[in-house]
Amino acid sequence: LNISPMYAYNFDTKRLLFDGQEQLLTPKQAQIIDLLAMNANKIIDFEWLRYEVWNSSDIDNATIRAEMHRVRAVLKEDIIQSIKGVGYRLKTI
Repeated sequence: LNISPMYAYNFDTKRLLFDGQEQLLTPKQAQIIDLLAMNANKIIDFEWLRYEVWNSSDIDNATIRAEMHRVRAVLKEDIIQSIKGVGYRLKTI
């Protein structure tokens, strides 16, 4: 999946690539990117993230927002769009 001119996601290896180089992510960050990539350009709401990434754990939206902030801090481009009060979307070209 080509996300931007520099970013791509490999579904087979579940790796995010920047200019052909693997982007180093924690396991939780990798799960988030995988979910967003599998549903590119769709809004992933907090409940969906909670179910898929945190295995339906009783975590609040602030915890999810904090992890998303950490994911974005690792990225070299702003490829994740916040949908205020709803969730997130991976923007692709």
